[in-house]
Amino acid sequence: MFGEHFYPLPQILAQEGYVVLLPNYRGSTGYGNAFRNANMREWGHADALDVIAGARWLRAQGYVDPDRIAVVGPSYGGYLTLCALTLAPELFCAGVDLYGDSELVDAYRHEDREARMDLARHMGTPEGNPEGYRRGSPLYRAERVQAPLLILHGKDDMLVAPLMSEKMVTALKIENKYVEAHFY
Repeated sequence: MFGEHFYPLPQILAQEGYVVLLPNYRGSTGYGNAFRNANMREWGHADALDVIAGARWLRAQGYVDPDRIAVVGPSYGGYLTLCALTLAPELFCAGVDLYGDSELVDAYRHEDREARMDLARHMGTPEGNPEGYRRGSPLYRAERVQAPLLILHGKDDMLVAPLMSEKMVTALKIENKYVEAHFY
């Protein structure tokens, strides 16, 4: 269940001939409370593993070129893009992170009240769940990224602080990874 709003990117990509998979990863809605709560205190794991499982499934399909699978997402999907690229770098030829978090403690400290409350509701506080916050932060696995990565972020984004993308760009450049970033 993707939502009750129009999001044109999947339709645009499909119209251009791309195979598009929108996984309903653990932690999202549409399959009851147990499914919705399956990544509580563990962002970036069960949910990211569902994205990775989707990429592995795509690789097994005869109509998909297994060497041309990219991962793309906005906001939490951008965060999962970074998680997937660091947890299973061999699966993806490219990634596009559209304004996703990269380091959860800084997200908790620098994002708007609504985002902080959502993060605390799902992950607890950084002091109460330091291991989960670190494990769920793809910034600390930047050296694992293999695919070229495009990062796009709005300079005035109050929900996901631009600092999230800035920190990821810096970490990837330190690791000599291919990253292109644009801040609007």
